[in-house]
Amino acid sequence: MIRKFFIVLAVAGVLATCQHRSFLVNDIDQKETFVIKKMSPLPYIDPLVTVRLTGYLDGKAVVYIPNGSRIIDEDYAIRLDKGHVRRELSRAFTYERFSVVYQPITAKGGHLEIQVEAP
Repeated sequence: MIRKFFIVLAVAGVLATCQHRSFLVNDIDQKETFVIKKMSPLPYIDPLVTVRLTGYLDGKAVVYIPNGSRIIDEDYAIRLDKGHVRRELSRAFTYERFSVVYQPITAKGGHLEIQVEAP
């Protein structure tokens, strides 16, 4: 019984450490970088990170998690077309801090919210 209780507490602790962060892209026609720092003191190995995008764009853009020196890795990128945006990207990787970058391609106007869930 004690073992089951400990497992439930451990799972609840892990779930409670997932932080929700929300960012608004201020200038749709400008590149913008958002930095996310690890909030949990627990040593995770490849925790799941989820990036959710909602809004509207009048042109194309890309949102990505840079790999290395600001390189766009298609596995860590969401390409956005003109119109309503409701997209999500989930990846597992180890980090102390990472960035989420919004980069317009042809977008000049609209609004975009970036939500990040990460421990």
